[in-house]
Amino acid sequence: MDRDPVCGRKMNRNKAYFTIEYNGRRYYLCCPLCQAEFEKDPERYVVKTGKKTGGGKRRS
Repeated sequence: MDRDPVCGRKMNRNKAYFTIEYNGRRYYLCCPLCQAEFEKDPERYVVKTGKKTGGGKRRS
């Protein structure tokens, strides 16, 4: 299982809404809102080593 780096939701990579490659690593996103947030500021959701942060932002 992977995690959406924006909301922290556990993701089955085969069922992800959207995948994106950033700095040589693939990220799996659960919905259009998480996709938009990640694309707006990807550095907020990844660690310099390329590891996911595990949910940098909570949505209401």
